[in-house]
Amino acid sequence: MQIPIQNVFYLLAYAWDQLEEAEALQVDCTAFDNAFALLAKVLANGTTHLLKRGLDRNYQEEETLTSQLRGKILFPASVKENTFARAAAYCAFDELSYDVLHNRLLKATFKRLAKEETLCPKIRQELHLILQRFPPEITPITVRPAVFRKIQLHRNNRQYKLLLSICELVWLRLLSTEQEGVHPFKDFLRDKKQMAYLFEKFLLNFYKRHLNREEWQVSAKQLSWQLTPVEDPSHSAYIPSMQTDISLISRHRHLVMDAKYYPKALKGQYDRDKIITNNLYQVFSYTQNITNAGGKQIEGILIYPEVSNSLSLSYKFTTGNNALIKICTVNLNQEWQDIESDLLKIV
Repeated sequence: MQIPIQNVFYLLAYAWDQLEEAEALQVDCTAFDNAFALLAKVLANGTTHLLKRGLDRNYQEEETLTSQLRGKILFPASVKENTFARAAAYCAFDELSYDVLHNRLLKATFKRLAKEETLCPKIRQELHLILQRFPPEITPITVRPAVFRKIQLHRNNRQYKLLLSICELVWLRLLSTEQEGVHPFKDFLRDKKQMAYLFEKFLLNFYKRHLNREEWQVSAKQLSWQLTPVEDPSHSAYIPSMQTDISLISRHRHLVMDAKYYPKALKGQYDRDKIITNNLYQVFSYTQNITNAGGKQIEGILIYPEVSNSLSLSYKFTTGNNALIKICTVNLNQEWQDIESDLLKIV
């Protein structure tokens, strides 16, 4: 599926819920022919702005031998080395420092990308020059995916969120292709699991952003199977959870949207295109297990990304809760304004 690079960037910005921050960097997406180079450039521009404003600092405990007492005196170490005889002592005190985890990850990413042979020399040179501007006190770090879960951002350093999201994605791809000279993003758009997650998060945040919050509730909602144990109530524990990708609830409608990232929305069967059976079963299960709709029109929507053909099918169950079922596509190979318009028309 050949999605234009600029649209991939929008998908990422929405999925990370960082659209304004991404647009503020004013990167010409059309100047790049691959996602890796584009993300490196966005990272470079964003970090340049960050360095101009000043990197985030936090208090870090330091221990040092000093003749000017400050903070807490470390008596065991001072007595052991008899520092008092030299009118000095080991002390522990809090000092404002740039050596915090989010700065370490940024610096480590720049250091790695500046040596990445699959990036063009111009971008690598720009990354190298920015790297020289990081304070030397920021210590090296071994980057693993779990490290990103330890980052603590707040209102005063929220400008790091987009940059660290890029860093995390870059490292996930780099660590999965550690052979030198292998392009880490060559198969990014072919990674079905990665792109399925990206498409789902994009849709969720898109509707959160564009639907009127006073009229719509947008969330990933958990439903309960309408199954009651026949013999033992404890058997309920064996029933799996039912997590919707996106639930859209208004005064009169209860929509359940299931995002599917497949090469094709339909599957050939006996020389005829058919809706993918398992997908239809899944969205049907969602609609039939909504019990708290309160008279709202229940609708299940299967939505697929496309780059050429369009599809819009609608069906109605004539039994049960009279739910509507829609199967539709959104063309990601068009101007972004048209993509926005098409997505809003679906609901």
